[in-house]
Amino acid sequence: MSLNTFKIFVSNTVATATNMSDSALVASFAAHGCGDFSHFINFDRDSLIELYVADRCYDMFYSVYARLLNTL
Repeated sequence: MSLNTFKIFVSNTVATATNMSDSALVASFAAHGCGDFSHFINFDRDSLIELYVADRCYDMFYSVYARLLNTL
């Protein structure tokens, strides 16, 4: 995948996440065992979007999730 193609992929993923509801974002993490709001009680919308993009584009769900938990 070229760099431009990857940039477009990331941009499209951000746009998709922005258009999703908070419930849909949280439900998308079910494959990681975190499919309900009990894991994301203090997360704001921007954090959920960041986590979604990290998961879909970079396969970094657990490291970003841990970083977000540490910053709460």
